Amino acid sequence: MAPRKHSTQSTPQLRAVACVCATVIGAAPTFAQHLTLTIATHYTDDQRAPLTPCLRAYERLHSGITIVHRQLSYRDLLQSLFLSRMGGQPPDIYNLSTTWTRQLVESNALAQPPASISSFVQQSYLPNTTSAITSDGRLWGIPSETDVYMLVYNKLLFAQNGITHPPSNTAEWISDAAKISRTNRQGQLVVSGFTVGSSQNQIVAPFLTLLFSGGQQLIAADGKSTNLTSAAAHSALQAEVDLFRSHGAEWGTVPYQFPSGAIGMMVVPNWFNRPLHQGFEQRFDQTVAVAPIPAGADWRTLQYGFFWSVDANSPHPAEAWALLQWLNTAQQPGGRSCVGNMLMALGGLTGNRQDLAASTAELNTPFLRPFVDALSSGRALPQPSIRHANEIEALTGKYLERAMLGVIPTDTALHQLDAGIRTILQEQE
Repeated sequence: MAPRKHSTQSTPQLRAVACVCATVIGAAPTFAQHLTLTIATHYTDDQRAPLTPCLRAYERLHSGITIVHRQLSYRDLLQSLFLSRMGGQPPDIYNLSTTWTRQLVESNALAQPPASISSFVQQSYLPNTTSAITSDGRLWGIPSETDVYMLVYNKLLFAQNGITHPPSNTAEWISDAAKISRTNRQGQLVVSGFTVGSSQNQIVAPFLTLLFSGGQQLIAADGKSTNLTSAAAHSALQAEVDLFRSHGAEWGTVPYQFPSGAIGMMVVPNWFNRPLHQGFEQRFDQTVAVAPIPAGADWRTLQYGFFWSVDANSPHPAEAWALLQWLNTAQQPGGRSCVGNMLMALGGLTGNRQDLAASTAELNTPFLRPFVDALSSGRALPQPSIRHANEIEALTGKYLERAMLGVIPTDTALHQLDAGIRTILQEQE
């Protein structure tokens, strides 16, 4: 899943972290030999700004350590990781998509965390964030940013079309989207009841939420086949196909157009909170609302995220893991960790129990609370960690799009996609 496109600024509370951490933790012994730890993430300088004072504070506590950040684009992150390892100059620390865990483990790219780190993670994080970075029964890092998909809708468009509540099932979803949609004299859709988006992850995410709600994962438990020929998969895709057939959705609109009033509903992650606030400004509270995935009482949703890990060839694994644990541990009672501060500024969620408890004021809003509840209740299910995850997502998006555009029937799309993914999975043998 692609990361956000917006930048963030630190708050006074975040900037104060550097002032308190040294006094609370206390200075650790210095190292006899100077060493440099390199951290590679997809975050821009603005997005990681709350973390920067923490890194400088850690350097002051450990006079033998220098920390360097290396920014890599999300699109090229996995490829850059393997290229840097081939060149013999990998970073010491990565912030990676949880969907890549298995591929990285099988490629021997990750250092196995020491027992102390595994214990820290098990005690400090929600289970559905630790399961996403578990492979072969072992944890391979520390959970970081977590994002959950929910239905976001325009309350004003609902009221204007006589809709009194958000849809609770796919039939209502399709009907409401059709009521909201408006065309101009040329027959062009000027208000879309629902938007699927244009990127692969935007196309795939709504389908996965419906598939999960039907009790199925994309990849079967054996890791060698899919559940795409199941009744749940057919129902999930057919609902989206019917959205287009009823003219409740149309290609061309994207979630970032939501503040223009041209979209009635969309399925997006929690970090959209910030760009939507920026787009609506004073109109946000009266316009924007969040609801469960419209898939009945047993609805489930998609959770994706990132995690911190250490390269298997790092010459300083002990120091790297120590830094990561420090960054993910609250430096004062009742406070957040350094990573928690960064994630709150980004609009991302966290599976860190202490950070969640310390963020009640920020998270207890009409917009964010449903996302947090979905995460903490277990309704949010992580994407499976498989090899070639990016390739499988791209292939899935291609066939979903063809079905929704009416190019091929629903069952044909699912069977052809099933065959394509099976071929990819068989390459892992």
